[in-house]
Amino acid sequence: VVHVREGATGAATGENWTDAFTDLPSALQAIQGEKDEIWIAGRIALDAMPPTFSPSRPVTIRGGFTGVEESPEMRTEGVVSTLDGCNNTFVTQLIDINNASGNTITFEQLELMHGYWRAIRKTGAGDLVVRNCRFVDNGWASGSQSTQQQAGRGFLVIGGSGTTVTVSDCFFSGNCQTNSASGDCYGGAIYASTLKELVIENSRFEENGLFLRTLGNACKWGYTGT
Repeated sequence: VVHVREGATGAATGENWTDAFTDLPSALQAIQGEKDEIWIAGRIALDAMPPTFSPSRPVTIRGGFTGVEESPEMRTEGVVSTLDGCNNTFVTQLIDINNASGNTITFEQLELMHGYWRAIRKTGAGDLVVRNCRFVDNGWASGSQSTQQQAGRGFLVIGGSGTTVTVSDCFFSGNCQTNSASGDCYGGAIYASTLKELVIENSRFEENGLFLRTLGNACKWGYTGT
């Protein structure tokens, strides 16, 4: 397990909560070796674009920790950890996955917010599982944008013919194209292409899609879902 904790002051090896990393890019680099889980406690603000993540084995990124737990079962139900891109123009997505090896990637108990283009982009084969996560106010980039930039403000998945994406117990809100951006918005909350199956269970979508100037600082209309 690789640990990430806001305010950790130890050796920054990621081996435990005391010596946890304080930033996501370091954790993603560390998991390229023999690790297969990242545990995140608290709020992690991204002040740099994380590297493209190419997992060599199935990986799970878990939130909902407070920094004392020794197992996922010790987490409190309903608690999430936050990855915040702070709408920085250079944090175009909070997590960028190139899954050439076709391994399953799982996200759970995370709040992903303020990614400039989106929260997550995943390309390549392999399944994606997202459960008990919140996608809030992502994709508020402005100006002229390509289709790749516009699509999937919550998350974008371009998989393979055998790829299954499962979304359960999640909440998508305010993942929008702003009123100053040009072009269309494809999949305000989710853009999924070239898959075997997309399964969405017990999840809620509110005000994702296109920003309408006349309705103020909210996304009241547009494409919600895929």
